[in-house]
Parts: sequence; C-alpha cells; structure tokens
Amino acid sequence: MLQILLRIVGTAGLLAIPFILTPDAWMDAIHRRLGLGPLPAAPVVGYLARSASAFYAILGGLLWTVSFDLRRHRLVLQYLGLAIVLFGVTMLAVDFGQGMPIWWSLAEGPFNLVCGTLLLWLTWRMDRPARRPAFRRRWPASRGQHAAGAGVTWIIFEFVGGPSDGKSVQGSLGDGGDAERYYLFTHRGSVGQRFKVASDYAVETLAHEELKIEEPHHFQRHYYVVAERLEDGDEVWVRAVYQPYSPK
Repeated sequence: MLQILLRIVGTAGLLAIPFILTPDAWMDAIHRRLGLGPLPAAPVVGYLARSASAFYAILGGLLWTVSFDLRRHRLVLQYLGLAIVLFGVTMLAVDFGQGMPIWWSLAEGPFNLVCGTLLLWLTWRMDRPARRPAFRRRWPASRGQHAAGAGVTWIIFEFVGGPSDGKSVQGSLGDGGDAERYYLFTHRGSVGQRFKVASDYAVETLAHEELKIEEPHHFQRHYYVVAERLEDGDEVWVRAVYQPYSPK
C-alpha cells in the first residue's frame, strides 16, 4: 500500500515535467481556461511557474526512488510525510488568502494533508512488528526439529536492511547456531546493542579459499543494531536494523 501511494503521487509529480518547457502562450491559454483570467506577463511569473514544475518533478522522482527500498528510507519517508502535511496546511491558508477559486483551495491543501497523513501512518505501520504472529505460527514445527522438551529458550532474529535484509535465523539457546550467537553477543537481545554480521559473499569466499595470513581478506563490515525485542514465555523475537559502518 505504501509503495503504491508513493508511486501514484510520484507519477503525478513527474507529470509536471512538460510544463517546465511549455511556451508562455500555452500557459496563458491554460490560465484562462481555468477561469483565472490572463496570465501576467511579468518575467517572475514564468520563472515561478517553471521552477515550481521542476520542484514537483524532483519530488516525484524522489518518491519513486524511495519506493524501491521502504525500510532503508524509513527516516526519509517520515520526513516527507510530515513535510507534505505542513505543506498542505500552508497551501490551504495561502490559497484562501490569495483569493484562489474555491475548488482550487479545497483540492490542493486537503489533498496534500490526506497524502501526508497516509504516508506517516503507513510508515509508522511498517515499523510495527506485524509479521510476528506469522512467525509464531511457524515456530512449533521448527522447535520440534531443534529444541526437544519444554523450558528451552527459542530465539528468532529478523534482519531489516543491509545484506541480510528480509532474512531471519532461529534456533534454541544451547544449540550453538547463529541465533544463539547473536543472542549472546547482544546481551540476550538487548535493545540498542550492536553486532557484526558476515555477508554471504564473505562466507562463500572463506569457504572456498584458505584464510590468508600475509595478505588478509578485506571484507566490508556490516553492523546491525537491535531495534526491538519481544519475549513471550520461552520464546524471544528480536528485530535488528542495519547500521552502515562508519570508520572513526
């Protein structure tokens, strides 16, 4: 839903591209057709019309760009949602203050208010652990294979962003697997704890090549930080979000 909204609004913004190059006579004809009278001939009018069209097109391209990786651009989406809401409020006041037609005033401001509010809500909804129940429905079968008997802590790590985006590891405490290792490295999945994850490329390279001592491999470091932890009895669910490595 969020991706569809971004692409619909983004496409609407990209439709402003032709108006960057539209001749003055055409703009004047459109202006008259909308019932706004003749278009003023002052240079600043054409400048504002074309620059506004360019900015709408840039915004449309940005919305399409972030739609390809929603979780990675979560902060940008939150900013855009808030900015569009404020823009809607501002334009509603400007339209009425400048005496724009009532249909224009009721279309521009409220439309942006609705789009911005939807964007904020859908972004917030994306952050909620809505997929957790689906995970839990699959846990019993998995636990039967890996953790025999009651009282064994079952761990699930879900990754968001980075090379492990969309992946999850699960296992029981004491089985020596990746889930246990991440669990212990993060002080039992404590929120805010950072840990390093090897990419698939690094694992495959080391599996097919001997470890180099004199000229060691230089793999990119990938860090994740625990963003959320949920516990229910002997089951622990942890969501880890990618944190780009920045050398000090």
